[in-house]
Amino acid sequence: MKNVICLERPGSLLDRMRRLAAKDTDTGVSLTTCAGDPDSILWLARALRPVMLVIEEAEAERLEIEKLQKALPPGNLHILIVSEGHDSAMVEHFLRQGCSGAILQSASEETFHKAIHSIFDGEIWVPRKVLSRLVQSLLFSDPGRRLTRREIEVLKLICVGSTNQQIADELFISRETVRWHVRSLYSKIGAKDRDSAIRYALDLGFKGTRRTKTLKE
Repeated sequence: MKNVICLERPGSLLDRMRRLAAKDTDTGVSLTTCAGDPDSILWLARALRPVMLVIEEAEAERLEIEKLQKALPPGNLHILIVSEGHDSAMVEHFLRQGCSGAILQSASEETFHKAIHSIFDGEIWVPRKVLSRLVQSLLFSDPGRRLTRREIEVLKLICVGSTNQQIADELFISRETVRWHVRSLYSKIGAKDRDSAIRYALDLGFKGTRRTKTLKE
């Protein structure tokens, strides 16, 4: 069961999440609403684990979600931030606080569906434009770890959840060539799997140059 929490606040977000949960009975999304206070969220997070909190940016700031995350074991609470615009500084801020992703308020219900399921599957979800700018910052990393143009392309596709076959189809190369690029990429950045490669990209974007800094949709 994919448990999702949304605050009891009148508005489009709560209405949207109710529609999504009603449509998504086949894959087991269960929506729970709660009062907007930390104690209520923590109680639900412990009772329903793992659980996802879908919350608007302003409410996340008010609740100091970093403190919520620190009060729980790792992986208990996934947080998806709903934002009104492509603000890379906002995305960075919330990801560094332990959130699992950010999505635009204007995104379609299909995109919300994909984001929720992707995060429950262990992925990070952020607007594609933000992700593209972040990955480009790899071009300015340490010379010993500098990636080739093709490795940058492969990493971008890894970050949006593409399989090796999908990467091969997108880049018009063979699966064996993709595997070769992935092995080279992992070796350069010290990654052991796709999740650690994505985390590396995020960390590098946070610490790298501000000219190209930033972060899927």
